[in-house]
Amino acid sequence: MTLPNGVKPLRDWQKERVYDAEDDGEKGRPFESLAAVQRYCTEVMAKDWLVRPHPLLDLAEIEVHDGRGSRRARTVGAFALHVPRWARHEQIVLHELAHLIMVRRRWSRFCASHGQEFVQVFLHLIGAQNGFGARQEMAARFRRRRVVWSGSDLQRWPADMADRWVEWCRREGIELPPEFMLAQRRVEVRLAAKEEALFAASLEATRGETW
Repeated sequence: MTLPNGVKPLRDWQKERVYDAEDDGEKGRPFESLAAVQRYCTEVMAKDWLVRPHPLLDLAEIEVHDGRGSRRARTVGAFALHVPRWARHEQIVLHELAHLIMVRRRWSRFCASHGQEFVQVFLHLIGAQNGFGARQEMAARFRRRRVVWSGSDLQRWPADMADRWVEWCRREGIELPPEFMLAQRRVEVRLAAKEEALFAASLEATRGETW
């Protein structure tokens, strides 16, 4: 992933919590073959509710590889999933599809790999595929493990880093997600309020002084 000079990716601050929550319950229905995983992924990513608000998602068919020699399932870029035999369960596949959606939405540049936006997408996929009850069950697991999905990872960027992102993306012709611009504005408002409070405190400290 290309980053502006001086900008480091956000730390994947709740990765272990997410994994632990997923391990607390069933992995979902198994797929009998790699071809079945391929059909499922193609079906999910073609859903109108998913593609219509996010045209970037409808770029090309996903390639599903067998993940031979890999200890974990993983997403490679915007088009490929590697799914070893042990990982061919619906929950794990949806986890990897959530990563792919993050890449295609361009959020993966700005957010932690298993941060708030990722968990929101993952829960949405679970609910859309398996119903509200399944979503609530996974949300309960996340709560028990203190996984956070309300709010936005974008608000974790320091103001100076956010400014570098904006400048770099404009120079490279990369469209910034509106959530990032909103988060940057919130940071600016908080800093302005802090500066105003410090200034007011400095004025208060002058009480009784003679000039």
